Amino acid sequence: MNVSPQYQPAGSASAELKAFCGLVVSIALGIAVFLVTDNLALGALLASVYAGWRSFCTAIWIFHSDRQRSRGWICAAFLLATAFWQGAAAAVVALLTLVLVANVNGQVPPMDTGMWILIRLLIGLTGSALIGVGASLAAVFCSLRVWVHPRLTSLLNPKMEIIDTSWGASYFNHAVFVLATSLGTLLMIPLFYLLTRNVLDVLFVAVMFPCLIFGAVAVYAWISRMVVASLAVECWAPASEVLDTVLSEEEL
Repeated sequence: MNVSPQYQPAGSASAELKAFCGLVVSIALGIAVFLVTDNLALGALLASVYAGWRSFCTAIWIFHSDRQRSRGWICAAFLLATAFWQGAAAAVVALLTLVLVANVNGQVPPMDTGMWILIRLLIGLTGSALIGVGASLAAVFCSLRVWVHPRLTSLLNPKMEIIDTSWGASYFNHAVFVLATSLGTLLMIPLFYLLTRNVLDVLFVAVMFPCLIFGAVAVYAWISRMVVASLAVECWAPASEVLDTVLSEEEL
């Protein structure tokens, strides 16, 4: 099967290794920025932007390229939510690394370090949750099962068709992360309320806490069956040449 070179992705393992090395380099550059400017937030910004950049660019690409507008909007929203939580997670890792470097270097970390970590988490998780919940509801309404990954630009051709069905099986569906983080973030609201109640209500908290956890798991299981695709071909149609190859192999 002949496929245009620009659509041939690297192997999943090598691609993930390259992404990890890029994140390490961005954190190292952030350390250099911190040592020069003594600014934790600025030092963590590089890792945060790097971690979510590919998902963000892929979201823009799908939004502009997919002629099935409902699928384009929904999958782009899922990837945008992915960019939010990736950026938040990378920022927290970078901030903790910078604090460690500061201690090793004999510097006193700024007093607002904890605040910056909380702000980064709050922005990332809240943004991911709001976009993820909206996109999930839209997917249910449109009867669309979602399969997204930051490297969809390598898995799809310009017609939004899978150019090799075997590649999709090598990548993890990030819609799982989006749905899980969205429900997990929403769960924090009642959990925070329970944890701030009077100590005399310990029995109430002890009963409601597992109920909320069980309820969140049940809701995830219910919604994921309607929203999360098991295979990429459940969301994106295979290209005609791929379909012809599969049919020929089945006939043999």
